[in-house]
Amino acid sequence: MPTSSTKLWYPEPGASDDSPASRDEHTLDWLARCTNWKAKECRRFLNESLAELPDQAVKSFLQNARHRWRSAFFELIVARTLQALGATLKTEEPNETGRRPDFTATFADVPIVVEAVSPVFNAEAGEKIKTQKPLLEIIEEHKPDDVRCAVWKLPNIGLADSKKEFKTAIKSIFSTLPDSLDDGRLDIVKQLSNGDIHITILPGKSKLGRVAIEPIIAVIGNCVDRIGNAVKEKKNQVRDSEVPVLLAIEAPEIWCDLEDFDMALFGQTFERVDLEGRTVGTGFDASGIFASRRTDDPTYAGVLAFPGVGFKKCSDPVLYLHPRFRGSLPSVLAVLECHSYNRETNRIEIRESSANIMKGLNFVKEP
Repeated sequence: MPTSSTKLWYPEPGASDDSPASRDEHTLDWLARCTNWKAKECRRFLNESLAELPDQAVKSFLQNARHRWRSAFFELIVARTLQALGATLKTEEPNETGRRPDFTATFADVPIVVEAVSPVFNAEAGEKIKTQKPLLEIIEEHKPDDVRCAVWKLPNIGLADSKKEFKTAIKSIFSTLPDSLDDGRLDIVKQLSNGDIHITILPGKSKLGRVAIEPIIAVIGNCVDRIGNAVKEKKNQVRDSEVPVLLAIEAPEIWCDLEDFDMALFGQTFERVDLEGRTVGTGFDASGIFASRRTDDPTYAGVLAFPGVGFKKCSDPVLYLHPRFRGSLPSVLAVLECHSYNRETNRIEIRESSANIMKGLNFVKEP
């Protein structure tokens, strides 16, 4: 919990309310009303983290948290990570071109500029989740209290489409349930004009009244392209910096992994097969955005990949060094896992992490 000297930007609510966040409830609204252990820990984490930041960084977070929560939270994590590595921070200091990158981080040996970005990965999945939300709410509205429900498939009904047929089908399903489930579960598939409903009824009460399992969203991954686009789009913000520049990129674990960064920045391995399907050769295609044959100094010294950013955890960032960067970075960054491309051997080299920097950020802990 915050100490007596910690400013409470997010105080405890006045009334008890342990209900979970609804599907479209803003994180700030949930924090303002919920009193369960997770909400208390999230408020503690935010208050303690903000108390460590310079005033301008706090001001920036508070101004942006409402309308762009995800990127504001990521910038908070980046700032605290730089502090945990030993940096003194200045926020949105104007550079030589008048632009204001997110952070100027001064270390004992070398200052750097860090720009943070939270790309939108798989926007198609987000749209699919939006269309499923009202259908799941109809199921939860009509589901009996004494059963649980796993939803495997839903029909393709848009936000503006009529839900009348779907609602009628759900009412019919729940009004004709047997008094007891002989096999411990009841699998139901019902055909509608725009697709199937596939749900499984399970015995036992749902503590929160929500469906137990929601449909899996299947999408074609676009992480490599999104990472590459983020690198390109942020160049103007940090171009012509007099100190090395690192681009911090958020990488949600559900969509992205370090292999996506390897491919986007350096390239990918390949293999050749004969007509019988036997491997006859392997190699590396240096097709990444950092692996071009140009000889001029790069805009970025590298990228900091932040996998799995959240209240409960975030793995240590991984440093991706630009092959053409000839300068020096803060020596403390040597504790981070580092990926680099060796042009002579045409392969990616990896140096393992030697520290657990993020442990010091004191993330949310379960009781």
